[in-house]
Amino acid sequence: MKNIEVRTQLGGKFSREDDGIFVLKKQLKSLGVAVTFPEGDNIIGDHNGIPVTFNPNEKDFYQVELEYLASIRDSSLHIVYNNKPDVSGYIGESASLEMLYAIAHNKPIIIMYSPIVLSNTVWDEVREPISRNQNEFFQIRFDLLTPEEVLSIIDRAAQSTPKYKLTSEESEKVFPLILKLMRQYRNR
Repeated sequence: MKNIEVRTQLGGKFSREDDGIFVLKKQLKSLGVAVTFPEGDNIIGDHNGIPVTFNPNEKDFYQVELEYLASIRDSSLHIVYNNKPDVSGYIGESASLEMLYAIAHNKPIIIMYSPIVLSNTVWDEVREPISRNQNEFFQIRFDLLTPEEVLSIIDRAAQSTPKYKLTSEESEKVFPLILKLMRQYRNR
């Protein structure tokens, strides 16, 4: 299979206890995959208790989140590092909404760990479509594969056309749900 130019971003839990998302970013970039987010290569600050990879005194959190969503919309695929130090397969509020956004834009999704364990704070209107469509996600343990195997699977995923099942009503709710979450972050 011929390698295509792949552009992606990484979703998942930023954690001071687990730098796996940054290790994955470095690995993918070394293989020639354009990774637009996370913006930095480590956690450098906090925004209302949320770890961030940019200086929140220099950049607006909400603008960064909008840029991240634009990256999902414009990229070849969406990759989720779904791990938390104590829960393999974990997906929280933000990552779940970003996945729903990728589904709404018919972007292939790669998760690292299966089964998916959605946080109990994930809203039902997000939980249901993710659960219904998870059989369309690629599951890749990047850390267990050779670079050639990683590239082959990423190329295959990027060239795929998912067969997501999402109603027009669910699609229309995606961005309002994201705005709702962003308002909650602002109020923390």
